[in-house]
Amino acid sequence: MKDLMKLGMIACLGAALAAGCKSDGDEMDDHGSSTEVKHVDIKEADVPDRVSSAFKQTYPKATVHKVEKETYPDGTVHYEYEFTDNGKKQEVELDASGEVLEKH
Repeated sequence: MKDLMKLGMIACLGAALAAGCKSDGDEMDDHGSSTEVKHVDIKEADVPDRVSSAFKQTYPKATVHKVEKETYPDGTVHYEYEFTDNGKKQEVELDASGEVLEKH
């Protein structure tokens, strides 16, 4: 019976350790390069004019709370806006040309 309890405790400890060892997103591709997307909070004033204008044209009455610049390993850059429009919290992602990619 004691052996069974020890086995149960070991199994619980192993599960707890495995859950705590979750990946933080910094993975490596086959060439040893990071595949992590870098997320950086930026000021709305630091968003390129093309992107900012496209956002304002699409959401003219929006109140912006946060803008995040996302840089992908291949150099692609997206801008994610967190905002309120008509009393509803929303998120939208635009590419560097100002094209709306994804509404959250």
